Amino acid sequence: MEVKNIICTLFFNRIESPRNKIEELENSKLSKYFMTPFNPQPVPIDAPPALPRITASSADGIYDLIISQIFVQLVRKVPFKYDNDLKAKLEETKNIVLDIFSNMKTIYNQDMLYFGTNCIIDINNNLDPVKQIKEKYIKDINDNVCEINLRYSSVDDEKYYNNIMCSNVKEYQIDIPIQKGQNNIIIDNISTSNMKEINHIIQFSIDINDKYSFNNIPEYTTSENEINGIFEKVNFTVKSKVSEFLGE
Repeated sequence: MEVKNIICTLFFNRIESPRNKIEELENSKLSKYFMTPFNPQPVPIDAPPALPRITASSADGIYDLIISQIFVQLVRKVPFKYDNDLKAKLEETKNIVLDIFSNMKTIYNQDMLYFGTNCIIDINNNLDPVKQIKEKYIKDINDNVCEINLRYSSVDDEKYYNNIMCSNVKEYQIDIPIQKGQNNIIIDNISTSNMKEINHIIQFSIDINDKYSFNNIPEYTTSENEINGIFEKVNFTVKSKVSEFLGE
């Protein structure tokens, strides 16, 4: 069982030209985590605000930083073992987020509106994922089900949206010869009969954010306390949902 990735996002009011501050970002505490120089992205001024304007990567290849006109995102893209490393890796990720939070506020003079983190966990216990999910959550359903994707949301502590998705995921491997003059491959036109199934797993996606507070409290902005609270909630929810599912 492993944590596949963690995506953390801070949202803010639109910044028209984030690339103008790239040198200040490179000279901030963020240079502890990400290689300099950062990478300004060559997108037009009138491109959609969610498109990245600045990117950077950590020297060890574990983290990516993405800055658009409306959010800054930290992506932990290297999987790690769930059982021993969850708390430590969440703490490591949280500390980077807190430095991103403080430096973005200072450099761009912007409050962060709300914060969210998405954590994806893969459970591979060599059993039938569809059958396991079906028996756990929806017993009264046809026996010929081949895929399941369940999503439900709750409001926690009158602060956070807690969005949980549980699904079966198949991973395939395919070797496709590239023909002369071929520029791309259209996956939708390839039959899975030409692919080798290498894994069939249960996947949980746990997305917790304080947008509930943002939606319901006038002039709300997130804070370091809320970031800490969300990471604590992620740690608790991941452990409780995995244990609940596996009957531990």
